[in-house]
Order: sequence, then C-alpha cells, then structure tokens
Amino acid sequence: MLALGISLKAAEGALAVPLRSVLRADVASVHRAEQFSQTYFKNHIVLASASKGFNNLQDKFGKPIYVLWAMVAFLLLIACVNVANLVLPPPPPDKKRWLSV
Repeated sequence: MLALGISLKAAEGALAVPLRSVLRADVASVHRAEQFSQTYFKNHIVLASASKGFNNLQDKFGKPIYVLWAMVAFLLLIACVNVANLVLPPPPPDKKRWLSV
C-alpha cells in the first residue's frame, strides 16, 4: 500500500535503485555471458493498482474452468443414470420387451 501522495511512477523509481544493486550483485557472483548480462540489466519493476483485483488469472483460466465444469456435470449425469438404473426394479417378465430380437 502506497502512502498518500505517492504515485506509482515515483514508487517504481524508488524501487529501481535497489533492484539495480541486486542485479549487479547477482551478475558479479555468477559469471555470465556479456549478452545475457545486458539483457538481464533491462529488467525493471512495474507496479499496478490492485484495487480491481487480479483479472489475469480469470482471463487465463476462465474458459478451461468452464470446460472442466461441463465435463464434471456430464460425468455426474452418467453416474446418476447408472445409480437410477440400479435402484429401479426390473420390468415384470410378462411384459413384452420393445427391443427383443
């Protein structure tokens, strides 16, 4: 939570300095290729307002969750039909069967 009067850009700027020192310490501790180090130093922190929540999870997993719910509902329907088939009594023997061959 930011203090009153501090913008997101100001907070990003304040976090950029410690991030640079952490990145430099990491590159110094492990010898890496120069090209990797250049792209590694381009990392930066981006702050976003969380007042509306995180919608990226819903965007990413929304449709697969609905497909999963549909599959579960279909499986539950099959299970209920099977249980009903076991619970219902068999037809009396004197009735003609529809599908007799």
